[in-house]
Amino acid sequence: MKSIRITKQSDSRHDVEQSQHKTETQLPRENWLGRRGFLQALAAGAGSMLMAGCGGGSSSSPANTAAVQNKARKPKSSATPAATPAASNGSMTWGVNGHWSEGGSYNTALSTQVATLKDLGFTHYRQGIFELAHAQTIANNIPNMSGIAVLPTIVGNSPLQYADETAAYSDNFTLGAGVAKLLAGKVPYYELGGEFDALCNVTYDGSTIDQYDQTAFILCRGALRGLIDGIKTVDAKTPIMCAATAGWLHTAFSIALWFGQQPDGTSGHPTVRWDVTMYHWYSDMGDITNANGTTNVLATLRDTFGKPIWITEFGSRPDTEANVQAFITNDTVGMPMFSKNLAEYNIIGVSWFELYDSPSDPGYGLLSNPSSAKPRYNTMKTYIASQNA
Repeated sequence: MKSIRITKQSDSRHDVEQSQHKTETQLPRENWLGRRGFLQALAAGAGSMLMAGCGGGSSSSPANTAAVQNKARKPKSSATPAATPAASNGSMTWGVNGHWSEGGSYNTALSTQVATLKDLGFTHYRQGIFELAHAQTIANNIPNMSGIAVLPTIVGNSPLQYADETAAYSDNFTLGAGVAKLLAGKVPYYELGGEFDALCNVTYDGSTIDQYDQTAFILCRGALRGLIDGIKTVDAKTPIMCAATAGWLHTAFSIALWFGQQPDGTSGHPTVRWDVTMYHWYSDMGDITNANGTTNVLATLRDTFGKPIWITEFGSRPDTEANVQAFITNDTVGMPMFSKNLAEYNIIGVSWFELYDSPSDPGYGLLSNPSSAKPRYNTMKTYIASQNA
């Protein structure tokens, strides 16, 4: 696969300096960091925003997952995964991302947001947790959600701020336990980590583990292990959703977590295990079942982890009206593709990015603001209604 490494960038004091990648067949990525303001907050260790999102040359490529699985070791983490949620029964849940405390359009009354979700036909609302206070806000508002489930994404502080894996584990153990005390029995899943792969200076296409920074990877692993173990001490029933990847061909990051591998090529390290595999996918990444003409990402996720799949961010880049309208209904790469393949790949959910235009992600909303729906709004509503009929 011929790839081009894109120069690092930093738009503001919150931006993550990271490598971004594309192949010659991909569309240019438009304001990638701006689309996910959570990455900006994560890089700075900020805890002031409640948002969605959270968010490479060795032998362990996705094409060799069968061989990797044969070498899998028992997790060293004390957490034991909950029972795997049932396979898809011929339907999936459709949700959307939102940012309750980011400001701008999301300052509107939650009741207004819930009414809009119901009108569109969505059943889940994805929200981020950067500190315990955000979990408290979610817990306080769940009684007002009126049939809309909250999908919490626990991000915490940037793993890169910790001195070592032990410190990352310890701090996030406390956060995970605290979140579970507030949300146990109130949410259907806990999603963890957002897009931690983006913190690992991943080079090229991210399809093999040696393309990730060793130190950053270990810190991210420690944070995820801590979150899982902390949650499980309080709530052993609610399924954990993880993989912590931004999409494209970054499957190696998740595979290494699962099988206890590291970028330096060694194995036998602590593992991270989950109950539902999350992934992100945007239109400029192409066809998820034939990415770059080489990789069926959904098949890789299914065959490697054997868990249900939830696409927790799905959207169009660039986010022009014409692009979004065409993408929603595109039979090959849009929402119909997931509907057609939900049974084959055990897809249980898709979450659109996002409900309203927001300060950090202008243009991505189905509505410009609570009272101004874009033409894409009715396109989305019509499609979901056709699936729920």
